[in-house]
Amino acid sequence: MNKYYIYAHLKPNTGEIFYIGKGCRERAYSTYGRSKWWHNIVSKYGYDIFILDANLSEAEAFKIEKKYIKRLGRRDLKEGTLVNLIDGGEGMGRRVWTKEQREYAAFMKTGERNARWNTKHTKAAKKKIRDNQPATRQIIDIETNIVYKSMREASIKYNIPYSTLSGYLTGYRPNKTTLIYFD
Repeated sequence: MNKYYIYAHLKPNTGEIFYIGKGCRERAYSTYGRSKWWHNIVSKYGYDIFILDANLSEAEAFKIEKKYIKRLGRRDLKEGTLVNLIDGGEGMGRRVWTKEQREYAAFMKTGERNARWNTKHTKAAKKKIRDNQPATRQIIDIETNIVYKSMREASIKYNIPYSTLSGYLTGYRPNKTTLIYFD
C-alpha cells in the first residue's frame, strides 16, 4: 500500500521552502518532533504546506525525500535554505538504539537526574490541569447547537478521529468543522 508522501513547509511571505519531509497520515500538519530551528521560523513567519509527491511506498518516499534535500541544501551545512538536520532517507522512527544507549537513556530519567525530580504541582496548577482535560470538556456544534458531553462523543458522531478533532479544537490545525469547546 502506497500511503507515504513528500511535503514541503514554506514561508508564507516569500514562498521559500525551509523544510522537506516524508510523511503519512497527518505528519505534514504536525508540529510535534520538529527542531528548534523549525520552530523559530514558524514562530516568526508561520508556514504553508505543499505536498510534492504522493501515493509512494516508504522506500520510494525515502529516496525522493533525500533527492529534494540534496537539491535544495541544508542550512546547517551552508548548502541551502532547509532546516532539516539530516540528509533524509532515514526517518526518526527507524532509529535502532543499542543496548547501552537504551540503558543510558533510562538511567538519565531516574532519580535526581530527572528534570521533574522532587517537584510538585501547586494547587492552582492541579486545578488548571483538571479543568482543561479535553476529554471532559463539552463540545458544541455551532450550526445545530447540539452539545456533546465529550470530545470522544463528538468524534464518534462526526466520524472524525479523536486526535484530529483534538487538533481542530486546540488550534494545532485549522478547524474544518463547526465544532468548538462549549465553555
